[in-house]
Amino acid sequence: MISKRIPNAYSIWLIPNDEKYILLRETIIELSHFFEGIKFIPHVTLISNLDYSEKFLSKKVDSIAKKIKSFDIYFNEVSYLDKFFQSFFIKVKMNNRLAYARKIAQSSFSMIKEEYNPHLSLAYGNIETKIKKNLKNKIQCPIKNFKVEELYLAHNDEVNFKWEVINKFPLTQ
Repeated sequence: MISKRIPNAYSIWLIPNDEKYILLRETIIELSHFFEGIKFIPHVTLISNLDYSEKFLSKKVDSIAKKIKSFDIYFNEVSYLDKFFQSFFIKVKMNNRLAYARKIAQSSFSMIKEEYNPHLSLAYGNIETKIKKNLKNKIQCPIKNFKVEELYLAHNDEVNFKWEVINKFPLTQ
């Protein structure tokens, strides 16, 4: 079941740290020139479309983070779809630790039922497939993996293309 996308809601993100964040951010900025100029924070969404108060979500994400040990995200290939928010991205390899984190997050928000397609977006927009195909052949994934040590609560304003990290919550070490 796919629920209707809420354009002004919250998400739980996995964000790379340090130089890996910088490399991905530079790639996103570079690609924004080919796409619709939209720039955003490099992230892998764990769960999205959360329409609750920030205070409630902060408590909930903190509780979720305490149930998950730090783990690694591994990337696959650069890919693209004909979806605005999954226009150009790096596929994430599903592993047991990521599946467990998703299960814990999803069990805290039982109404979230959509299929999980873990990825790290590199560009948002409505771009012709032939342009994306050409770019796919030229773009190398700037990193192979990153360690997840926190969950991030993010506010998503998809109307004005503004994303803001509200808070981060350390995972169990």
